[in-house]
Amino acid sequence: MTYQLVRKTERLLQLEVIVPRLKMTFPAYRELAAQLGKDFAGYLGEKNLRYHFEFIRTRKVMHLAGLRLKGSTFFTQSDHLIATPEILFIIEAKHRKGLISKNQHGQYLQQYSNQLVTFDNPENQVEIQKQQLEYILRQHGFPSAPIVPLVAFTHNTTQLDTSITSANVMVAQEVSFYINNILEKSRQQCYNNHQLKQMKTLLTKLHQPMAVDLVTEYQIQPSDLNPGVLCRDCRKVFMRRHYATWTCPQCGLSDRTAHHLALRDYTRLFGTTINNRTARWWLGVECPTLTHRILSVFPVVNQVGRKAIEYNLSTLTKT
Repeated sequence: MTYQLVRKTERLLQLEVIVPRLKMTFPAYRELAAQLGKDFAGYLGEKNLRYHFEFIRTRKVMHLAGLRLKGSTFFTQSDHLIATPEILFIIEAKHRKGLISKNQHGQYLQQYSNQLVTFDNPENQVEIQKQQLEYILRQHGFPSAPIVPLVAFTHNTTQLDTSITSANVMVAQEVSFYINNILEKSRQQCYNNHQLKQMKTLLTKLHQPMAVDLVTEYQIQPSDLNPGVLCRDCRKVFMRRHYATWTCPQCGLSDRTAHHLALRDYTRLFGTTINNRTARWWLGVECPTLTHRILSVFPVVNQVGRKAIEYNLSTLTKT
């Protein structure tokens, strides 16, 4: 069985474009930088957990990652859904360092570097996801089947305190063993292969990624951004153009096509069409002729006579 790859969310992709370019004087700079850290940690957690699925001992399985569904009234997003003929598993991944505990009020606590942080109870989160999935499958005529909600802590420094007594909360390395143990004890088949395929088709169709436009949401103006071509390795340093090559002054990386990544970043925030003047601003170059050469490999969208007005960058979104 091939399990789905974990992909970055649209919000994370936009944050990765905005934060390295955003001026530190922007009022929401710290908020956006912190959100980038949280979202990237979440992505790492889901990606790390995905590795352990390879040790689940079953050939008949359906897997969906990052599934966002609308139930009776609201949306929920599941990090991972694994459906077998006998049982469905919903898994919430948490990429948190240090000691994780739970107090008498059901709150989860993270203790790391002499800091104590409270965060939402992931058991409640995954239980809500379970109820929403039950509702959706029932509405579409699927047979009732056991749904097991799991919480997996994925950071390699995580320690689970003894105050966490639920068998459904574990570190990532335990997930495959836990699932295998449940499947070995299970005797009743609820779905056949055809029904699992139907479920995957249905849930994929119902999946609605969250619409994100951080530029509009935070009212980010062009003057709030530092233009230029970011080094693909450093992602914090702007490269310099010299003899048809972009060079990073910090790590020394040379890349003749680094502007392609910068233009792809542009499409994340502003769409797939661009003109020469806007491209000069975004790439941090002054020469219209150089910019024309850079853009001439892309299809022309608007043209007056023999002069191109706008170019279509949509091919960059597929890379």
